[in-house]
Amino acid sequence: MLNLLRREFNLDQLIDDTGDTHLYQGYGEVYKVLYNKKYTQLNIKSDLSGKDALGVHKIGKFFRIIWKDNNQFFFSQYDLNGNEVKQIKKIGPVVLKKQEKIFGRNFTNKA
Repeated sequence: MLNLLRREFNLDQLIDDTGDTHLYQGYGEVYKVLYNKKYTQLNIKSDLSGKDALGVHKIGKFFRIIWKDNNQFFFSQYDLNGNEVKQIKKIGPVVLKKQEKIFGRNFTNKA
């Protein structure tokens, strides 16, 4: 029902509004980043089955997104036009801790 409402009324769900880069999910697997008052729709080529987006961070000329599927974490990267430049890749605890420092928060305790 919620997805039907999102599709019919173009409602986006706010996923992350930490810092100055915000992540929204539209209907299905449509994700948008809001940065510097500009929306960029992500051209996601990777399989998102079972994955939930947790956060976005602008790193140089890229947007990086952290994903979670059960107790496994992943990241992917997109250029400022929304094109996927690094496919979703599983990351282990050491890389996750580095990402948490970059993003400035703890993803392991986020639902």
